[in-house]
Amino acid sequence: MNLDRLATFIGEIARPSTLHLAGWSSAVATVTIPFRTASLSEGAVYIGAAWAGTAALYTAKAWEQSRTRKAEVAAEADVEIARSGVDRRQPQPVEVVNRPDEPVPTRAAE
Repeated sequence: MNLDRLATFIGEIARPSTLHLAGWSSAVATVTIPFRTASLSEGAVYIGAAWAGTAALYTAKAWEQSRTRKAEVAAEADVEIARSGVDRRQPQPVEVVNRPDEPVPTRAAE
């Protein structure tokens, strides 16, 4: 196992583990902090900070996922365009499908 594969494995495991551990620690803090603090306001501040941190982690992960998905869709579109052989920089020829003596249908004529 080379270092690149090890780094990829750790990266794949570390990020979800961090999110899950942050969620669990916030849940545990919500239960244990009220018993450990001298006043309710101190406990409320600590719990609010813990849940704000967890919310920030999950928000950042959701934003990252949306950006990653948009990049994947754009890459797939570029691959399909490359497969089709169409050059986006060049105008494509227009094929006329009706004869010159036929009228072009419009909504007013319907």
